[in-house]
Amino acid sequence: MDLRDLGFVGCRLLALYFGIQALHLVPTVLEALALQFTPVSGGGPNVWLLSLSQIIGFSIWACASVALWKYAQAISSLITPSGRAYLTTPASRDDIQQVLFTAVGLFILIHAAGDLAETLYIRYTLKSQGVEPPRFADQTSHALVAAAKILIGLLLVFGSSGLVGAIKRFRETGRPSNKQLERTGGGAP
Repeated sequence: MDLRDLGFVGCRLLALYFGIQALHLVPTVLEALALQFTPVSGGGPNVWLLSLSQIIGFSIWACASVALWKYAQAISSLITPSGRAYLTTPASRDDIQQVLFTAVGLFILIHAAGDLAETLYIRYTLKSQGVEPPRFADQTSHALVAAAKILIGLLLVFGSSGLVGAIKRFRETGRPSNKQLERTGGGAP
């Protein structure tokens, strides 16, 4: 197994997870569609716009799942460290960490993008209909957390090699020398 194979498996696992997330939204999407055929009395907010946020969330999860499944090979080629795709020796811990950090970053990025899109859409829909959002601070905090997650995801996707290098340097500088081990009576790490 080389690093591209590892990335391929990671993409397929993410696709399965995102597919399950989409399945969790199926009942709310069906309920939202059923509301379109139920008469609303009292001139309340436009149910179609409110239910559209559920359909958008489902679409994001489902499209991410399909794209990760269908294009797993191409994505794994993109996330594999350059020059190390085909290995004649076993993959190092650093190479595996880089691929896995990138896959986790992709997971966080897609998950947070869906959260941010849903939060912004609900806020826009409520304001456009003249309905004051019930907890404005709560929606703002959700949007800020989603934006922070997007930044973390981007850092992991595009900066995984630097992160792995920093971890390697920390690991090497944090290890006690042999003289320190001899004085304390400790064994080799």
